[in-house]
Amino acid sequence: MNKIICNCLTHYVNNNQKNWALYYKMVVLAYNTYPHARIGHSQYYLMFGTEATQPLDNIIYPSDTTCNRIEAIEQLKMIREELPKLIKAEQNKQKKNYDKSHETVNYSPGQMVLIYTKTQEYGEIKKLAHKFKGPFKIIEKISDVNYKEVLTLKGKPTIDII
Repeated sequence: MNKIICNCLTHYVNNNQKNWALYYKMVVLAYNTYPHARIGHSQYYLMFGTEATQPLDNIIYPSDTTCNRIEAIEQLKMIREELPKLIKAEQNKQKKNYDKSHETVNYSPGQMVLIYTKTQEYGEIKKLAHKFKGPFKIIEKISDVNYKEVLTLKGKPTIDII
């Protein structure tokens, strides 16, 4: 969600990016009222059971329109019952896509490893900064993705779990 909102804000902010707060509410409203591609309904609808009324809607549509609230509530209940299935299906699809490009790596105790880090020291140029720290010695395998290792900080060896 944050990425989508930030991408939308880039279309409105000025060059020095100081006026983003002026457009934030407008972008969030647009995000909350836009129908989700997989579900077919907006987040606003899923929360309140009705579509959000925009100022232009008050001009175009007559104000005396009535809606059947009981029918709307029943439809909202059906959608909310269906949502967990849709979310689970989407999670399975994302896992499948992740597993296509992910390779499981196993390390054994005593093996030396490098650790990828995005952080850089103060004053370093990002393009020239080292992307890996180490080598570090694996002590023990805790789970499929976590290992206990010997980490040296300020000249003192400590044990860290990665």
